[in-house]
Order: sequence, then structure tokens, then C-alpha cells
Amino acid sequence: AADLHRNPGLASDGPDAPVQRAAVCEQIAQVAVNTITPTGALVMSMADYCLDSPAFSTRNRTSTTPKGFARETPEEVAHASRWWADALRAGGGVGAASIERFRESLHKDLEFRCIYHWYPSSPQKGSGYRSIVNGVKMDEALKRACVASGVDQAAVPRPRIMFVNPGEVKVQNTA
Repeated sequence: AADLHRNPGLASDGPDAPVQRAAVCEQIAQVAVNTITPTGALVMSMADYCLDSPAFSTRNRTSTTPKGFARETPEEVAHASRWWADALRAGGGVGAASIERFRESLHKDLEFRCIYHWYPSSPQKGSGYRSIVNGVKMDEALKRACVASGVDQAAVPRPRIMFVNPGEVKVQNTA
């Protein structure tokens, strides 16, 4: 994956560049979805790389988009990231700019999580993958959002489990 960022051929504006990038993003998505990494940094950099590509752009999704591939960012992702930002705001002690950066980072991470795991006809399918857990261990998406925004991890409300499903966002206090 490191070679992808060093390969100037992928960034070219040649006629094959979008096709090459789409193929690489497909490979990255499979690796990112099926690989547990010690830190989320590599997965996030892969998400940034792909979400900006034509293959992952909501403008270019069609009726032939693979099953389970979200055609556009689900509104539930926006609701979920906004809930965590509002919970930080309610806790106090975190600046508005930091909260907004936290929300944006979490939104992007959740959007990437939902790319291949969104089934409106079967909302519970993939629910565990899309869930955000902040209990004994903090979810990697929340950790990355904290790092990106400079928010102290202790400020994020615990213990919570959030399920981001088609048609609903459910938060459970697990205390």
C-alpha cells in the first residue's frame, strides 16, 4: 500500500488514470475492510486516498454499483458523527473548532466504513461492523478523530455503543 502513494503514474491525468485509480482503490478497500491494523493511520490514509477518487465519488455511482455499496453518504453517518460531537460539546472543556474537526474526521471514517457495508433491505446485516464502541476499549474511529482534532480521549463519553444502521442510529449506555 505504501507504493501507491509513491507511484506518480497513479496521479497522472492520462486516459488510464481513473481506471488505474479505481482498480487500486478496489484493492485497498478489500485490504482495509479485512485487515486489523495495530494503528488506524494506514487505514485512514487509504480511506483519504480512495474517497477522493472518481470510483468512490457519489457523483459517479450508478445502478450497477455493487450490492452493499452505499450510493451516497447515508444521512445516518452525518447523524452519528453529529451525536458524538454534541456529546463532546455537552461535556464541556472542548473548543468549538476542535469539536468540528472531531466531527469531520469521524464522519469521514464512518463514511469509509459504510462503503461496502450498507444494506437498506436488510438493516441488521453488517451492523456489528458499522458499530462504534467506546467502553473498556475505545473504537479506532474515535481514536483517529481525537488525534485529528486534538481532543483528549478522556473527554469522549463512555461507556457507549452506537449502531449506525440504515434508517436508524441507536446509542446504548452500557454502564
